[in-house]
This record gives sequence, C-alpha cells and structure tokens, in this order.
Amino acid sequence: MAGVLSGPAPAFKPVAKLNTVVFSKVLDRDPEQMDSLMTAIQTVGFFYLDLSDKYSEGMLKNLEQCSSVMKDWFSEPIDVKSEYKTVSMASHGYKPIGSQAGTHGGRDGWEVLKTGTLEIASRWGLIPPVEKHYEAFSTFQRQCDYVSRMLLDRISHGLGLGAESSLNRTHRGDCPSKSAVAYLHYIPMDHSGENVGHNMHTDYGTLTLVFTPQWGLQVLYPAGPRGEDREWQWVEPRPNCAIVNVADVLYFLTGRRVISAVHRVLPLPDKDRYSVTYFLRPSDDTLMPDAEGNTTNVMEWYTKKNNNYEAPAHTQDKSFLIGGLYKDGFGGIEETAAGINVMNRTKR
Repeated sequence: MAGVLSGPAPAFKPVAKLNTVVFSKVLDRDPEQMDSLMTAIQTVGFFYLDLSDKYSEGMLKNLEQCSSVMKDWFSEPIDVKSEYKTVSMASHGYKPIGSQAGTHGGRDGWEVLKTGTLEIASRWGLIPPVEKHYEAFSTFQRQCDYVSRMLLDRISHGLGLGAESSLNRTHRGDCPSKSAVAYLHYIPMDHSGENVGHNMHTDYGTLTLVFTPQWGLQVLYPAGPRGEDREWQWVEPRPNCAIVNVADVLYFLTGRRVISAVHRVLPLPDKDRYSVTYFLRPSDDTLMPDAEGNTTNVMEWYTKKNNNYEAPAHTQDKSFLIGGLYKDGFGGIEETAAGINVMNRTKR
C-alpha cells in the first residue's frame, strides 16, 4: 500500500552546502578548483559546475531549445509517446509514468525520453521533434559528453592515476556505451501516494550532469560534527550551473575513493517539474569490482540495477538500489510516508 502524503508543501530546508567548480578554470587544472572538485567527490558526491563562461553559452542555448521542445512533446497523448518505448538497456527511448517504484511505497511520478549517444549520432530511432531539431539536440549531447569527459580526466589526474590506470581507458570514444541524455517530466504531487517522485537511488554510470531550474532534488548529505550521520537536504537550483553527481561505476573503478551519492526527487505540490540529465557511462566492455568485491562487467551491473528499479517497492533490494552502500557501514534506511529516516548510523 502506498503511503498517503498530507500536510503543507515542504519548505526547501535544509539546503545542502555544495562546492562550486568553475569549468573554465578546472580545464586548466587550476589548483583551487581542483581542490574544490576533489573535496566534493570524496565527501558528498555532489557539486555545482559553473558554466557561465563565454565558451559555454552555446551549450546553455541548446539546452534551452531542447528543453522547450521536450516540454511540448510531453503534453502529447500517452499512446503517441508509447510508440517510442525504451530499448538498448533502457538507455534510449520513452519510459512512461508509474513503471518504477516511487518515493513513498507507490509507483513513480515521472516520465522520461532518453537519447542514447550512439543512437543520436546515427540518427536512429529518434522521435519526430528531435529529428526536426536535430542540430540542437545532437550538438547539446556532444557538449555534455565533452564536459563530462573533461571532468573525468581531471578527476583521474586528481586521484593520481597514471596512464595505465587512467579513467579515460574505460571510457573510450571508439567503443559502444550506454551514455545518454534524459529529458524528464515529473507530475505534480499526488497526495494519494500512488505516483510520487523518483525513489532514492544512486546512479549506475560514472558521472551525471543535471540541469534544472526547479527545486525537487535531494541528496543524502553528511551531517553531524564529523559527517558521521546522513540526512536528506535540498539541492538548490542555480542559473548557468549544472549539478554534478558521482555514480556507482566511478565509485567502484576508483577503489571506493569517491562517494556515489544517494539522492531522490520529490514532486512539487502544484506544478510540473522538468529537468535534463546527461549520464556519462563507461565502455560496454568495462570490467569493475562490484559491491561484493567480485569482478563484473558493467553491462551485468546495469541489467541487475535496472531490473531492480522496475520491481515493486516491497520486492526491491534497497542495498542494491543504492549501489551496495549498506555494506560500507551506511546503516539501514527506512522509507515512511513522512520521508526516509536514516537509522543505525555508523561512521564511514
């Protein structure tokens, strides 16, 4: 039974204090920006990426155009949108509302259209509006890929990884991957609790770029005097900034030296919410140690985690949903109609 939501709309407090990394400066490995980047990924797993430089203007303009086109498309009837259901391990195509577990025991309250990096480059399986505005959509996707790969390279450098262990080796441009842009639409809060938000999870790729002008995103933030506790905090949307979070594959490939941040999305009380996300994912043939320490192929990890996303809430493996972080002393996480409480906290 889904939990019933009641009471006034939540105030957006507390707000997570996240580092801001200036992209134009981290490109040059500016020491201050590199320190801000490395601190963020090793303590919270989230940071702001400032894209207000002159060179990023084109990317933000393409984002605005693509967002407008997709907002119109989401208003189409469900039978029109359902002609383009997801394929390729759910990395390309349309996912309707209610196909995954939501935040309060019911089903989810969001729909998404994904454009896979290989698919859009090949102009394969595109919805008509994307085909019509192909230049904006394809250019924006390439720009997201460039930004993500530059961040990955700087992270690899910051961790002291040499040529043989560089993270670039597992993200080759000449090999297929499940990297994709996701255009998301969240319906307003359903007070019955049947279709609510996006359940707590970690992302199963490498790095995620999130673009949103609206509140709704929450991160499980380190709290307490030494950061030994965790609590849900709101991530403030900022103009000309992407919100970046570390995902599972980067966590495992670096020997757990970074934080794959647990996060969720709550619906707004009286309006629709829209966001655009880019998922950088490794080459399909990448091997990595999983949560149990066993070597696995990233495709196996994707399959298991995607199947878990789509399972009913009462059958989900919550530990797997958040990347196996239970096994690292994260404690138990209980979801209630009032929210998610972090219990049995232990030091990381």
